[in-house]
Amino acid sequence: MGALSVHAGPLLGGIGANPELTEGGVILRDIIPNSPAAKAGLLSGDVVRQANGVSLRDLGLQEVIPLLRGPVGSPVILLVDGEGIEQPTPVEVIRGDLTKCGCVQTDAWLGADAAALSQIQLPANPTKAQVTDYIAAIAAATKDQKAFSYEDPQIDMLAKVGAENLDALLAAPASLAFYVAEVAAEFASDANKASIIGALKGNMNLVRIIVERGWIADARSILIDGLRAHPNYLPSQWIAAVASLNDSSTYGDLTWYLINGQDRLRTYEALQKVPGLDLAAAVDAAWQKVNNVCNVANRTSLTPVALATGHADALGMAVGSLQRLRTDREWLPGDRQLLLQHTTATGTDAEIIQWYNQNKNNLVFDAATAKFRVAKS
Repeated sequence: MGALSVHAGPLLGGIGANPELTEGGVILRDIIPNSPAAKAGLLSGDVVRQANGVSLRDLGLQEVIPLLRGPVGSPVILLVDGEGIEQPTPVEVIRGDLTKCGCVQTDAWLGADAAALSQIQLPANPTKAQVTDYIAAIAAATKDQKAFSYEDPQIDMLAKVGAENLDALLAAPASLAFYVAEVAAEFASDANKASIIGALKGNMNLVRIIVERGWIADARSILIDGLRAHPNYLPSQWIAAVASLNDSSTYGDLTWYLINGQDRLRTYEALQKVPGLDLAAAVDAAWQKVNNVCNVANRTSLTPVALATGHADALGMAVGSLQRLRTDREWLPGDRQLLLQHTTATGTDAEIIQWYNQNKNNLVFDAATAKFRVAKS
């Protein structure tokens, strides 16, 4: 294999598939013909467990997407489960320029301006003022960027300021928030814990450090205040961190995110662990909301939750999935396993479908076993 031709920008490369949250990772939907994903042999319906060694199990979409993106021509190694794959298998995908297929907007893929960034240099033995100017110059070169990747040059550039200048880094403009969190994670220690927690309010990406370092209790008030502010987006790790506090005063806000948030599946997984929190009404409201909005991804990602909590229409969707192709937008990963887990049906796919068709008007949900069964006559 020859050397890869990696292009430094300004457009980021992608794999050519829409990721959707599922248990254990993300499912790939709508793979573009002749895209990098298609060329690598991936199929719609494949489930990605890891990207470049990073588990996707607990990540929301906002955290997953930068892992899949990167310079055009660069590789990303995906750990994939799929049809005919006996165990998760690594697949190398070479990221490509998706704007050439005419199915994505160019502006949405504007990445790091490597040419402009290459002109920015940090002097040797810099003063605090020079460090601040250096960070400001990087921010100015980043302000129009629309797409981000963990392989962007800003991460290595900001790391050059050193842990001794973490205060200047944490005070960086908002355009650098994504990169600051990555570099701060490198520099984080108990010695600078207070500074990182103090900056959390202005940069929600720092929550990753709070969780990894076990500083949730120390950041309690900021985490709870951030939850109660109901921003348009809150990282799933933030929601899980608040949930881990088991503070009953937060339960209403936590369930609000289950109903209205972007990553409902991850929110539900976090809230399941909270003692004394009844999720039935919130799941009902969330399920009703996703069914009233024309967003198939929201509905399919929440279907396993709705099925496990007794929603008959979710059962119908899971049975319908058995009859769909994997490339169908409403195909559910693990549909057969879900049905065996949450019904008393047994046998082949055809037998499960037959059981459902014969009994669908006479099924009851047993909350104790989380199973649909045929009502006794």
